[in-house]
Amino acid sequence: MIIEALYLGGNNKNDLEQEKINLLSKLELKEDILEKKGLQLSGGERQRIALARVLAVEPKILIIDEPFSAQDVESQLVLFKLLKSLNKNTGLTIICISHDIKLMGKFAEKIIVMKDGEIVEEGKVDYIYNSPKNSYTKLLLKATEYRLEYNELAQFKLQN
Repeated sequence: MIIEALYLGGNNKNDLEQEKINLLSKLELKEDILEKKGLQLSGGERQRIALARVLAVEPKILIIDEPFSAQDVESQLVLFKLLKSLNKNTGLTIICISHDIKLMGKFAEKIIVMKDGEIVEEGKVDYIYNSPKNSYTKLLLKATEYRLEYNELAQFKLQN
C-alpha cells in the first residue's frame, strides 16, 4: 500500500523501494514492520503506517482528528514528537482536531475553539491560555486541569 501511494504521489518506479525505506525511517519504523500483518501491529504502529501512506503523496496540509486519544502515553509522545518533527523539517501544515486544549498548546501555534460547529474563540496559544474570553474556552481549560489532577491522583494510587 505504501508503494502504491508513492507511485500515485509521482515517484519514479525505479526509486519506489528506496523511497519506501526512507519514508519508514522518517516515521521511526523499522523495515521489518512490513513483514507483519495488520493485527500484529500496535495501535501506534498502525497509525504511523497510515501516516506513511498519506505522506507518500507529499501533501501540503495534513488534517488529523483526535490523533492522541486512543493511545497510551508512550505512543502519544512518539506521535507528538514525530508530527512536530514533520512540521519543522518538511514545512507540512498540520491541522489537528482535539478536545485536549492543553496538549494542543504544546503542539500548535494557533488554537481555534469551536462549539456546536461555530468558532467561539481563536488566537495564539498564549492568548487562549492566559486571556480566554469565551466561557466554553474557559470550561475546556478547566476540564483539562481536572483531567491532569485526576491522572496524577490515579498514578499516586497505582504506585501506593
